[in-house]
Amino acid sequence: MGGSGQMRGLPPGPRAPVVVNTARFLRRPTETLLGWRRRYGDIFTVKVLLYGVGVYLCDPEAVREILTGDQSDLHVANGPLLPALGEHSILTLDGPEHLRQRKLLMPPLQGSAIQSFRTVIRDAARTEVGSWREGERFVMRERMGRLTFEVIARAVFGMTAPERIERLHEAMTALLGAPAVFLMPQALRRDLGRWSPWGWFQQRLRDADALLYEEIAARRCAPDIEDREDVLSLLLRTRDEEGRPMTDAELRDDLIAMLLAGHETTAIGLAWAFDLLPRNRHVLARLRDELAAGDDDTYLDAVVTETLRMRPILPAGGRVLTKPRTIGGWDLPPGILVHPAIAILHMREDLFPRAHEFRPERFIEDKAKPYT
Repeated sequence: MGGSGQMRGLPPGPRAPVVVNTARFLRRPTETLLGWRRRYGDIFTVKVLLYGVGVYLCDPEAVREILTGDQSDLHVANGPLLPALGEHSILTLDGPEHLRQRKLLMPPLQGSAIQSFRTVIRDAARTEVGSWREGERFVMRERMGRLTFEVIARAVFGMTAPERIERLHEAMTALLGAPAVFLMPQALRRDLGRWSPWGWFQQRLRDADALLYEEIAARRCAPDIEDREDVLSLLLRTRDEEGRPMTDAELRDDLIAMLLAGHETTAIGLAWAFDLLPRNRHVLARLRDELAAGDDDTYLDAVVTETLRMRPILPAGGRVLTKPRTIGGWDLPPGILVHPAIAILHMREDLFPRAHEFRPERFIEDKAKPYT
């Protein structure tokens, strides 16, 4: 890879300096990945700042190889988010502790439990949309962010008081509103006071944690905790296989993970739906007709899926190899990041014909194949 320092024996990739590759990827991630795939094929290597050398997989069979079988030689690649997520988060754990957290989280997040939140979601959506005024200009992503936060605050945290929801929203927005902080190299992560970037972040983290622990403590003492159906209350009643309850630190980390995984991500997906639907009037008309007729959610589900196919929240996933592993015919060494290239797979014409068209019908006519 020349200036980017490609390691011998890895798949081919761009030869530009690592700073150039990083800038291109951050500026236009999907277009950049598509260009690299056209030039280097379905498996290519790129080195970027902070994350190091990564191998991108744009082939379903290679993705299957990384997502199935023994996972003991793979670690999650969420290291930069560790200070916010915490050491007990399901998004940062590996091995037995990851499995323990998954088992504890599964009951409150299963389909039957989530169905009970439909009313919460519907009411929050009606309130939000009811506040819009004809001729008013606003940023849809911001409005959808407030909507999804309201839903999480009520369904996950069990909050009902608007002032408490607003306090938590302000604290979490301040904490997560500066993504550049998470990209800082380890050497610069030093608290030099409130005017330093890391000091600023640490103060916001303390403010958010104070509210989260306050909410956990209040819920532990709630007289109606056995009757509550919000996720926090369910988690407080959960026990692992040895009969142990979750600690406050574990609860805090899981609440943060649900905020990260369900707040901004869902808001972005909804904002893209509001962008795509008016540009495809026939889809919008059919969606309205089917919802008005009270039919099942088949077409609605297809619209959501097609939105996320065309506008995936993340362009790629990431796992770190801890042992040598052969993927897609390449013998990869430990320390390498392996990325299933989500955005590229979604744009492959052989997998999704007329891939650049917004066609929800594709997910009704022919279900997507695994690992695509």
